[in-house]
Amino acid sequence: MAGLPVAADGDDPPPEPPDPTALATIVSAWKVEGRPPPPAATGAVRAFSALMEARGLIDFDDLVVGAVAALEGEPRLRRRWQARFSHLCVDEFQDVDAAQLRLVRLLAAPEDNPFVVGALC
Repeated sequence: MAGLPVAADGDDPPPEPPDPTALATIVSAWKVEGRPPPPAATGAVRAFSALMEARGLIDFDDLVVGAVAALEGEPRLRRRWQARFSHLCVDEFQDVDAAQLRLVRLLAAPEDNPFVVGALC
């Protein structure tokens, strides 16, 4: 995960945080893609991250990004998981993000036999 930008000092009032739905999208983009949050959301993202860490919690994006990092960083672990699958089925493929796609590709290798189901847009 990329670090969060530091808020600028000044006399300007802090920006209004985004609504919760937008904030969820911003947090996800930050975790999955490393995209920095917009200035108006930086404080809210920082507070959310601190709260999650203080409580020892992770969210779905953390699970996927963590699994990808573990599989990419530990060849024995990756081979052990890859050996479990001759084919990999992924439903709702149209909703897969970049981290999830990387996870599918890692698990489907070396046979590279994924079977995906998704709606055409």
